Amino acid sequence: GKFCDQPCPSGTYGIGCAPCSCKNGASCNPVTGNCTCTAGWRGKFCDRACPGGTYGIRCSPCSCKNGALCNKINGICTCTAGWRGTSCDQPCPRGTYGTKCAQCSCNNGASCNLVNGTCTCTAGWRGTSCDQPCPRGTYGTKCAQCSCNNGASCNLVNGTCTCTAGWRGT
Repeated sequence: GKFCDQPCPSGTYGIGCAPCSCKNGASCNPVTGNCTCTAGWRGKFCDRACPGGTYGIRCSPCSCKNGALCNKINGICTCTAGWRGTSCDQPCPRGTYGTKCAQCSCNNGASCNLVNGTCTCTAGWRGTSCDQPCPRGTYGTKCAQCSCNNGASCNLVNGTCTCTAGWRGT
């Protein structure tokens, strides 16, 4: 003002109230024009994002593990499928999977994929949930054809033959 009794308007600085060059919500010092960056930004004019894996006003290193995403403002980790915890350093508990550690639907001792929940059946079982036995005359993890003869029964797990009366062999 005429009597130097009014501060420069917001976004201006110095003698004559020149426009500030601060970006991304940074505050501008009304005397020097220096920028104070908001969280997640850096550089003289706060025009460069913090590098990947860093966050906050000082671009501090994130503590996220196992491919988790780090929020560039507050450093909170978003875990990838199969992981949990504040730093995503703990696997989902046994029998769970995915980004929310949902319950698996695997049966009969099958293992559950931590990422997508698919089941890997134990020998003698099949189906998406491993709830169906291998068909008669087959065995193992892929329900392969048995080679038993003369009415012998086939073990669903290892394919060994149990001979009928009057027959022998493996």
